[in-house]
Amino acid sequence: MTISDGDKLNKPQANKPKRVVVYGFVLAFTFGPILCAGVAEGIAHLLGCELNEANSHPCKCCGMEIGELLYSMGMLAWLALATLPTGLLVLVVLFVIDLTGKARQVLARKTNPPQDIVESK
Repeated sequence: MTISDGDKLNKPQANKPKRVVVYGFVLAFTFGPILCAGVAEGIAHLLGCELNEANSHPCKCCGMEIGELLYSMGMLAWLALATLPTGLLVLVVLFVIDLTGKARQVLARKTNPPQDIVESK
C-alpha cells in the first residue's frame, strides 16, 4: 500500500511545535534586552531609586543592595541596538520561509488532489 502525495499533504505538520519554539526564541532574543531594561526601570521606580546610564546608585531592597544589578539590567538597553535589527530581520526571513512553504502546499494540493477526491469523481 502506497501513500499518495495528497495524503502526505493532509497530515498535520509535525514541525509546528518546533516552529513555535523557534519564533519564541527569536522574539525573546529580539525584545529581551528592552524588556530587561524596562523591568529594571520599573523596580527602581517602585523602590524610589535613581537609575541612569552614568553610574550605579545605591538601592536597597529587603536589606540587599541591588543598585549594581539594576544598573547592569538598564545597560542591556544598549544591546537592543544589535538585537532589534537582527531579530526583526530573522523574523522576516522566517515569515517568508513559512509563506513559501504554505504556498507550495497549496499549489501541490491543486496539482495533485488527494486520492479519495479523485476516486469519487
